[in-house]
Amino acid sequence: MTDASPITSVTINAATQPLAEDMRWDPDPSGPELTSLLAHKLPDNPEAQANVSGATRAILGRGIPPGREGADTGLVVGYVQSGKTLSFTAAIAMARDNGFQLIIVLAGSSTQLAKQSQDRIREDLRIGLGRRRSWAPYHNPKPADAPGIVGLFDKWRDPFVPARQRQTIIITVMKQHTHLRNLTRLVQRLDLAGVTALVIDDEADQVSLNTRAKQFQQARKSTTYARLMELRGALPSHTYLQYTATPQAPLLISIIDSLSARWVDVLQPGMGYTGGITFFGPGQRRAAGAPLPARPLQHERILRVIPVSEIPAAAGPIDAIPPTLEAALRLFMVGVAAAYVHGDTDGDNRSMLVHPSRETADHLTYRNWINDLFQEWRSVFSKSDSDPRGAADLAETFRDAYDDLADTVGPGMPPFDDVKLRFRVAFNDTEIKEVNRRTGQAVIIDWSQRYPWILIGGQAMDRGFTVEGLTVTYMPRGLGGGNADSLQQRARFFGYKQRYLGYCRVFLEQGVSFAFGDYVEHEEFMRDELIRIRDEQEPLQDWPRKFVLDPTLKPCRDNVLQDPYTRSLADPTGWVATQAFLGGGGFEAHNREVVEAFVGSHEFYDDDGDPRRTTIQKHRVTEPLPLREVMNELTSTFRLRDPSELDKWTGLHAQLAHMLEEDSDTMAIVVLMSPGERRERGINPASRVKQFFQGEAPVKPLSARGSIYPGDREIADDRYVTIQVYRLNLTRGIKEDKRVVAEDIPFLAIRLPSSGAVRSLVLQAQAAQAAPTGASS
Repeated sequence: MTDASPITSVTINAATQPLAEDMRWDPDPSGPELTSLLAHKLPDNPEAQANVSGATRAILGRGIPPGREGADTGLVVGYVQSGKTLSFTAAIAMARDNGFQLIIVLAGSSTQLAKQSQDRIREDLRIGLGRRRSWAPYHNPKPADAPGIVGLFDKWRDPFVPARQRQTIIITVMKQHTHLRNLTRLVQRLDLAGVTALVIDDEADQVSLNTRAKQFQQARKSTTYARLMELRGALPSHTYLQYTATPQAPLLISIIDSLSARWVDVLQPGMGYTGGITFFGPGQRRAAGAPLPARPLQHERILRVIPVSEIPAAAGPIDAIPPTLEAALRLFMVGVAAAYVHGDTDGDNRSMLVHPSRETADHLTYRNWINDLFQEWRSVFSKSDSDPRGAADLAETFRDAYDDLADTVGPGMPPFDDVKLRFRVAFNDTEIKEVNRRTGQAVIIDWSQRYPWILIGGQAMDRGFTVEGLTVTYMPRGLGGGNADSLQQRARFFGYKQRYLGYCRVFLEQGVSFAFGDYVEHEEFMRDELIRIRDEQEPLQDWPRKFVLDPTLKPCRDNVLQDPYTRSLADPTGWVATQAFLGGGGFEAHNREVVEAFVGSHEFYDDDGDPRRTTIQKHRVTEPLPLREVMNELTSTFRLRDPSELDKWTGLHAQLAHMLEEDSDTMAIVVLMSPGERRERGINPASRVKQFFQGEAPVKPLSARGSIYPGDREIADDRYVTIQVYRLNLTRGIKEDKRVVAEDIPFLAIRLPSSGAVRSLVLQAQAAQAAPTGASS
């Protein structure tokens, strides 16, 4: 049950797709290495082969052409466990076919991840199989390897060596400063004239970035980042491809950083992929600070809640195995036994992941609980010959777990009477392994050793680690630091699981489950933006950084960011309003001209309402107008007075622009508030309008509240974007000391329709980019 599978739906056909304007050169997709790889990984699937070939051509063609000096950086974004490895092994194969002499793969920051990447590359490219000698592989090379590599490069210059006998050097190296320093010293000893390199940074958001970016003004660099800069400086001709499923940090680093990508591509998953949308559906939005709603989980047959009383950090020390952990173990073992009934155990693996925390002491606690219970069960089943009644009674306690799985597996679930006869072999065959460095040694899983595994660990099984055939996940931990990218990388339960999804169960703390649901919305918004940038061939470095992100989450760790980000939060009722008055600057006259020009060029009509309303409670409104027109003529040209309002206003315009991208016919209405009588509002010491929105009338009695006037916040049409235009006289002081300090000052308030409710945005404006919409000059 291998979870990483090829992408099959990228809609670029290598045979027919013309050269895109942002491609620097046109790689030949018909070479022997790529052809061999695709035939090996996607047998009898010419459509999938063409899609992968076309996507690879588009990625490689944006970089530095072979034989030309220079450096370029591209960002390639996929989903977690969606097949990014095939994308970069296809890029490696196509690079070889097009004359690249050197490939460097930055293969993870741990021994385990580096070996995983090394094994996959060798398997995909079939290195060492048969009599083919296309590749010269090196792992963590040292300067002493230089003489042999010099000879391999010279074969490319020797006119008497046929092309097929010229080997491409492929180096896999851990992202660790000592190994990177050795590699750089090796590269510096080589004559790289005419040598074009391809550098693949796998899990590029981890370790590679400068964790001292906040101190960049002192030119301080973290060690691994400094080694990478030295390596890139030693390569006169290379393309640097960053692969990741969580690109928040690479997108938010300074655009003048050499690791800030010039362009982006977005991979689509293949058939059978089950990711965030499958497990959590579209994100369920909550107002900032609102409590978790009492609602069932979206996919409650697969997702399970670990109660707070069974979360160690929340409940204090727990002395016995939590009931939900025992339930998870039962579900997993029923699934393993069912596989033995079907005879599936000669193929892919089946695994359970227990991820209690980062602390290895917690891993040991959970391992002891699992071992104790497991040995108790195993002992009973192993005595089924001498004590069949005891084994039968224990098997019967697994019936609820069987019924649970049968509900989602469906007709393919074997009868319980057959399953319970396989518990003995299922328990005997299952290996329980702690995956961490508690003993001082890296743990390497040899998946060929046995079929079922129970793995217990933390960070070592987060980012990049593939748990083969993972069906049951138990994660009794909270959000921790709340970094969105770190949260998503814990989702080892994503992957190509459609054919055995019925056997999958995910046990999470409720807040974490909601956070995963919120992440789905964040991820899809981000991918849509990046796809638009790619398709419109917009330089990535020109893109104003913006993400939809729940307020409980941060996009990434702060220490890699030189430029801070801000958040845009709406009024709890969904309104975004300009409420600041600083005076002067020509803003008021300009904004009056904008409002008067708009009003003069559009028809307004009296709004409906109770005839008892006062003049101040009566307004005039337009028919629905194209949102793009309203933005161009009113909201985008309206000047903001206070820089503190710029972030939320920029965020609002980003959401309006996103609505137009999804539906270019989006409409808006504009309401002139109280045009028959000028409203008067006080301003506080911070120069912000007090009691901006007028409330309901009457207020009492409660039964009649709002029966004459519902309040300004209700003057909106849920079908359209609503823009309210206010023209206020502003005062300071109270009672006999009150005085008017400014007259006819325009303000705007905007609310999105119910289908496009205002969301929390992360915004970042970098000094090297143009000022965002709505900023004053």
